[in-house]
Amino acid sequence: MIKVFLFVDESMGRRALNLLINEKIELIGIFSEKKSKDYDFYKSKSKVLNFKLFYDLNKQYKKIKEHLSNHNVDILLNIFSYSFIPEEFLNLAKIGAFNLHPGKLPQYAGLNPVSWTLFNGEKKQHVTLHWMTNKIDSGPIVYSKSFAINNKDTAINVMIKSMNIGEKLIIKFIKKIINSSKKIPKIYQNLKNRNYYKNIIPNSGYINWSNKSNEIFNFVRAFDYKPYDSNWLEPKVIYKKKIFNIIKIKKTKIKCKLGPGIIFFNKEGSMQVSTLDNWIIILKIKYKNKYINPIKYFKIKDKFQIINDPSK
Repeated sequence: MIKVFLFVDESMGRRALNLLINEKIELIGIFSEKKSKDYDFYKSKSKVLNFKLFYDLNKQYKKIKEHLSNHNVDILLNIFSYSFIPEEFLNLAKIGAFNLHPGKLPQYAGLNPVSWTLFNGEKKQHVTLHWMTNKIDSGPIVYSKSFAINNKDTAINVMIKSMNIGEKLIIKFIKKIINSSKKIPKIYQNLKNRNYYKNIIPNSGYINWSNKSNEIFNFVRAFDYKPYDSNWLEPKVIYKKKIFNIIKIKKTKIKCKLGPGIIFFNKEGSMQVSTLDNWIIILKIKYKNKYINPIKYFKIKDKFQIINDPSK
């Protein structure tokens, strides 16, 4: 029976565990950081399913290494875990180590690929299962599947769709190794096309009103994991030295004749802001972490501060 060790985080880790316990594999252990929201779930499952649970890569390094070695692990499978798995661990897996990545490779290696995909205005989202090497998200691809991104999609929508596809890729992969571990696909990436995204937030999280309306629309929805928190927090704007958070906007086809960042209110009382090309409508805005009625805070023809941080 194939022996599998999981590195997991987020709800996708839970989904993967529930999938794998129904397959013909032996789950020998799981790593989930103690600070993870799902740690208690894995702790309870470890007692029911009788697998070893680890939670601190630094303090338990030796124990994890010994556990992998003593149990002759076949597969290491990383499911949305942010932990950097040491090369020494990867080499202990007799068949190999594999990572499920919610982004296109090699173009979206690194952190927050869903948000960067939306931010960059991509028309498709990819989910990739790949071999792990000592370079993050650079190993040969096993499977990759894509789906179209539409104008109604936010980061949370795209992530949920990615997880649904991720489940299918995991099942396909497990069935493949059960039947023949020697025939696992190995499609090498062209690393000349590799983009690695670090843990930064574009433009330090501030909306740049001098961009086109579609770019601003993509910027805002790239942050939108509501009702969950985003790693990028919430898009920010500055008005009279105060910081507001714009949560949701709507594009229009109405051309702007004014400079960017100008505030107006339409006949319906909705707040509009000018961009480089078209007006956008503000649907949800917060101040001091509370949703507000913008007409009580802003005046017509006032202007948001323009912030453009080229380093971000």
